[in-house]
Amino acid sequence: AYSSLFGGNENPFTGFFVKAVVLAAPFYVAIGLYLLFLSLRLLDVSRGISLLMVIFCVIATSLYYYTVVEGLMSHSFSFALFSAFSFLWLKYLEGRNSWSVKIWLALVISLIVVVRPFNILMLPCFAIGLAAIRYRSFSVILHPTLRLLPVLLVVSVIVALPQLLYYKHVF
Repeated sequence: AYSSLFGGNENPFTGFFVKAVVLAAPFYVAIGLYLLFLSLRLLDVSRGISLLMVIFCVIATSLYYYTVVEGLMSHSFSFALFSAFSFLWLKYLEGRNSWSVKIWLALVISLIVVVRPFNILMLPCFAIGLAAIRYRSFSVILHPTLRLLPVLLVVSVIVALPQLLYYKHVF
């Protein structure tokens, strides 16, 4: 819409299009940092320590680099999605099994895999780790995971279908 309104270049690999993607990274990282803060609060971490951990997450990891310098890479988007996953997963494990939490959680899991397929290996480790931190037990996630599976399969197919059609078109 911007390109057609202001007579810009229609090539999606130049000009405004690249700037939009580069500006998207800080936007999603900001959302991810907020969700990380909320996740830490769900883990009963104090407000001050949670804020300090979020600040350290920016200045003591490569998050700043992949947000500001290499904004076209998927790292910052994966961070935001994993932060959303941790928030929704902790809500889900608390017993808030409403359909909206299930659908949002399935959507986030699907997007994590679509954005970076390698992340499918990290999801179980992350889910088990969060459950172990919160409940001091790995077995607490078995029943909720089985209840989430049908919703996850349906949402994953819906989310992955456009990507698979794109792959078919390209190759």
